[in-house]
Amino acid sequence: MNSRTRFNATSHRILVLSILAFAIVVVTLTILRPFPLKDRSEVIETIHLAELLPHIHADGDSPEDMGHHVDLESAIFVTTRDMYVASGKLEMVNAPEVVVHHIALINRGSADSHCSLVSGNRLFGAGSDAIHKSSGGFPKETALFIPKGTCLQLTAMIHNPDPPVGPGGTYHDVYARITLFFSQQSPRDLHLLSYKELYVTDTCAHTPPLPEDFSSFSVPSLHTDYHFSGCDPKLGISSYIFDRPATIYYLGGHLHGWQGGKELIVMKNDKEMYRFTTRVSSTTPYLYETIHFATSTPVNAGDRITLSAIYDNPSRVPLRGAMGGIGMYFSYNETRTSPE
Repeated sequence: MNSRTRFNATSHRILVLSILAFAIVVVTLTILRPFPLKDRSEVIETIHLAELLPHIHADGDSPEDMGHHVDLESAIFVTTRDMYVASGKLEMVNAPEVVVHHIALINRGSADSHCSLVSGNRLFGAGSDAIHKSSGGFPKETALFIPKGTCLQLTAMIHNPDPPVGPGGTYHDVYARITLFFSQQSPRDLHLLSYKELYVTDTCAHTPPLPEDFSSFSVPSLHTDYHFSGCDPKLGISSYIFDRPATIYYLGGHLHGWQGGKELIVMKNDKEMYRFTTRVSSTTPYLYETIHFATSTPVNAGDRITLSAIYDNPSRVPLRGAMGGIGMYFSYNETRTSPE
């Protein structure tokens, strides 16, 4: 073999090794590269309201009364992939968060069996008292699983009473938005969450899920520390019985502090598990804040969660539209597959 042949062979080996090295670097960077930002989240918005006007809220009025609220909805959003949601950020855009009565993301069923516009289950929800911390995330080892082909709809009820109840004023191009942030953990390593809402209500003739106007109650006139526990627990509206061992990973409360709501008591069997207290915001006028937080609370098969709310009503007329409820995310201990 002459020197020219040896040179060509050596050059060929160097070229091959260089290509292999480059390929290894490319593959390594592909594996280690974080997901693009657009693949880490999904955004859903309601329709835009051109103008939000104020209204007068007098004693005895309810935010559910005609002329006291505006309902906003998004178009149906059908998921194009399996989503493992690590957190959700709920926002009111172009209006103060205190105008929120509630914002909810609803599962309207599967596109394969036609999306429903009249029924569904909530996946996320918050009132004005919780939206101040609406991007709180689930524990790292958990996620809310939303399968590909799920029909989602974002809904909101907003109300804008004049002082001294609310901020009043006129706002333009108002809408609600949710951003779903995806877990970066492997699905195999995640505890998948189920969501359950409980609320006290004085309408016991209906079985759940109740329409929005059945999830409230009235407080008699001239009452202090009025303690209300809601319907018969057997209806599953203000109580929930776990059929097998589970862990509660996230818990949040909802009260109408602006209507005299003071405390929401959550019981596990016969013992108090948590007491939510709503407080006036130190930064935002007219806003009350009720916390929500990550936890790791074990429950056994047969454990029952129940609620009661405490309100004041110094008025000479009954208070209507009071609310007290919780949202809890939990995972059954024996499974890491999609929740029921």
